[in-house]
Amino acid sequence: MLAHRRSPRAPRRIRYAHATSRSSRAVGAVLLALVLAGCPKESGPRLEVEAGTQHGLLARSFGGVMDSAGDSVCWRDVKMSGIGKLTVRYSNGEGAGDAVDVTYRGAAIGRIALPNCIAGGPWAGACGTASTQIPAQQGSGELCLVGVGTGWIGALDYAQLGATLPSPTSSPSPGPAPSPSPSPAPSPSPAGCAGDQECEDGNLCTEDRCEHGSCTYAASDSCGSIVPLYDGSTVLEPPLVEETATALVSRWGDRARDRHARESQFQAYEHYLSHYWEHRAAAVEIVDRVAKGGTTITFHVTTEWKLKEGQEEFRLFFRGINTVAEYSDNRTMTRIDDLHYTHDVSYNSREHRPLRIGDAMEFELSQFLDSPPRGRDNYYGTTMLYVVGKGLVPWEGSGPLRDSRPIPERELLGGGTTVHRSESAEPDNVFLQLTQNASPQNAQRFVRGRRVQHTSFVDGAHDESPANPAWTTQAGKAGPFYVDESCTACHPNNGRALPPAVGAALERYVVRVGDASGAPDPLLGFVLQPRGVGGPGEGDAILQGWTLEGGLRSPRFAFTGASPSHFSARIAPPLVGLGLLEAIPEDAVLAREDPGDANGDGISGRASVVTDPESGVPRLGRFGWKAAQATLRHQAAAAFRSDIGVTSRVFPDPDCGTSQVGCGARRVEVSDVDLDDLAAYLALLGVQARRDSDDPVVELGEELFAAAGCTGCHTPTFVTTSFHPFAELAGQTIRPYSDLLLHDMGPGLAATLPEGNASGAEWRTPPLWGIGLTAGPSGGETYLHDGRARTLKEAILWHGGEGQRARDAFASLPASDQEALLTFLRSL
Repeated sequence: MLAHRRSPRAPRRIRYAHATSRSSRAVGAVLLALVLAGCPKESGPRLEVEAGTQHGLLARSFGGVMDSAGDSVCWRDVKMSGIGKLTVRYSNGEGAGDAVDVTYRGAAIGRIALPNCIAGGPWAGACGTASTQIPAQQGSGELCLVGVGTGWIGALDYAQLGATLPSPTSSPSPGPAPSPSPSPAPSPSPAGCAGDQECEDGNLCTEDRCEHGSCTYAASDSCGSIVPLYDGSTVLEPPLVEETATALVSRWGDRARDRHARESQFQAYEHYLSHYWEHRAAAVEIVDRVAKGGTTITFHVTTEWKLKEGQEEFRLFFRGINTVAEYSDNRTMTRIDDLHYTHDVSYNSREHRPLRIGDAMEFELSQFLDSPPRGRDNYYGTTMLYVVGKGLVPWEGSGPLRDSRPIPERELLGGGTTVHRSESAEPDNVFLQLTQNASPQNAQRFVRGRRVQHTSFVDGAHDESPANPAWTTQAGKAGPFYVDESCTACHPNNGRALPPAVGAALERYVVRVGDASGAPDPLLGFVLQPRGVGGPGEGDAILQGWTLEGGLRSPRFAFTGASPSHFSARIAPPLVGLGLLEAIPEDAVLAREDPGDANGDGISGRASVVTDPESGVPRLGRFGWKAAQATLRHQAAAAFRSDIGVTSRVFPDPDCGTSQVGCGARRVEVSDVDLDDLAAYLALLGVQARRDSDDPVVELGEELFAAAGCTGCHTPTFVTTSFHPFAELAGQTIRPYSDLLLHDMGPGLAATLPEGNASGAEWRTPPLWGIGLTAGPSGGETYLHDGRARTLKEAILWHGGEGQRARDAFASLPASDQEALLTFLRSL
């Protein structure tokens, strides 16, 4: 693990550093990527290699990268010219016939045999080197090493293109491997390498020094600092909007709907039909030539199932006179083949004239499927608003017909991901929606991930329509101990959970347990898991009652079974906007740190620094009440393990105490594909727009919110990184009202259990977007980490510690001003 060191008030710098573990396959896999990534300033190919050079070193010290056949490590952007050889230094201690396949740009180009040569498989390339000749390559693309065989490939130490690596100076005798100190890689020494110099090829951090090429210097704040999730080397999706000389091109992904957007009498637009993950997404490309002086806009539509002939409907220009789903231009598309359709429009049928820049053109795709394998045939699509010459925009209904118009930019809390306002009278479903700017390749991935979220890992049942089949692949994975059997059991409609009745168990909470230092409880592990497979669980946490003082309530808990000495009860939070939080640049968050309260405002927020469970590098914690996870993939994997008792490649060990028995074996139960699909679903849940921003009371409340000091933690605005791999989330101006930092909120809100580097009193600032819509998805209102606050006013009055000044400022306001501030919060 990398050490993180910083002076109390020094701003934390972001640098690229690498773990030195020789035994972790996951650490090694990320080392490969990081060594090639270099510094943030690098934006071109990760590595350029020409025939005859000695500069083909791909990575150093990536030990234990292959656990089994199919495991791989990849360099995503390697440029080669005439290279015909790849060499690795390796150890292999189990099984004959093990090898690594070499693939380049998706094609197999060679195989390196790794004979079984060291019993027990010690580290450090003890077997020496192995090579393969590969066909001379030209171009740039992804280079991968993929494990082949039945055994565990003990370690790959170095890999190099174009030249043979030197053999190790000594070969350890068979037996357990020591923990070696790092060996410098045979790469050129950068001129003038010293001290705090910016890296050219990445820097390797050890316990007491940093390696930079062949020079070393003392570890400091810049060695072992937070490693960004995304940078100029991240592989990006195609852009959502692209300008050419002749057209403005917009790309968008859709999912099937039951009814039309304005049919509130049916309340059947925002929800999901049976089999929604099967063949019911679509991709649309809009080629707007009017934007560049032409006369026509062309819609290219790709479906996942053939549409019925004569019913490939595409509606344009909302009219809404006879029905709320009437359009003035309703024609069939031109069929190219069973999955591809096209549609041209050059005429504004509402105003009876040719199209021109600025025209607001509402459209809706119908998916009338031609006999799909399961589920019904007829579906509609999402109602979208396209402004000629500008692109797709989130919309709201206006006037007696609820005609569409763009939502004001100041109300787009999620930037382009903000979904259009609901017109279908489904307040319980507002947090279930795909981002408004969904990319074509992610609509299907989103619905696949949604299926994971709604599946029981006890019996595989889907928890919505009874017509949905059980997913038998997932059945039997929950436990042996768990909190509940599915994600939705704790997250109703993706909203925040509510406390149970007095005397009932905390079914929608996670109760973390441990000792005074935060170490796991020896009999329970990190989380109390009240259910068991085939028998009792670890015991229940019960809401014993509420203590009222000064009009504010706090919970009293009791335990059945084992009684932990230290615990922290945390209610399930809302899930919208999480992908955007992952996309906030690390430096934007770290810039708001003030651990010593240098500006004297009483707020001394600090970043949660967590260890990436797959790479071992330090990351910025973002998710959970204590910001304990850095990515949505890790957050989902952690919830699988603690909440459902399902292990993954991220967390293969079950949640066990040191003295606990029968809590499960180390293994991988949920697949990487299903885990990544779930993470994608969480990342792409759209944020609802703010409301009534031009209301004078709301405007006054916003001013009072800032004047009271609330924005000292609830930061209104960020701009997301342009390097996020999901095109929907990149480069968005968002308004989450959170700084993602840890703040000491005083003894009133303190738990008895610390977590990571967060004390019991420290909590991550929760985002406020969607807070005014809480009652719809949740069926009621409660706030704060344990659900104690019944209203937003109570939540504010519970603020202590770093929030005390803002709390006191609010409490001192006249009642009318307090209500104005609360009205502003309800507008979010």
